[in-house]
Amino acid sequence: MIAIIVGTNRTNALSKKVAELYQNLLNDQNVENQIIDLGELPKDFVFSALYEHTGTNTEFNKFNERISSADKFVFIVPEYNGSFPGVLKAFLDGLAYPGSFKGKKCAMVGISSGTQGAVIALSHLTD
Repeated sequence: MIAIIVGTNRTNALSKKVAELYQNLLNDQNVENQIIDLGELPKDFVFSALYEHTGTNTEFNKFNERISSADKFVFIVPEYNGSFPGVLKAFLDGLAYPGSFKGKKCAMVGISSGTQGAVIALSHLTD
């Protein structure tokens, strides 16, 4: 199972359209996949699902389960203010660590209107 993560919660984001293109390519090859759209996160998850509230937000827990069940990942990451979106950082902070991604392969796709193609955003995420 490959999870395609839309790395923003922005409405009508280009990232979601790119994720759908990836999904179509995987579907054409009969590869099991799912899109995880951060725009569908619970609106209050930063306050109700992180830190001392880990495991208490049932809606966020569904995202955690979907991530845990994936074997590989494709991150679609837009560049925001010279880095990646804060919602993606908060989402990653709420996941089981290090188990969510340990030993699993990830591809990163940067989206930027600049000439460097989100290289700094992807560098920050890789860190």
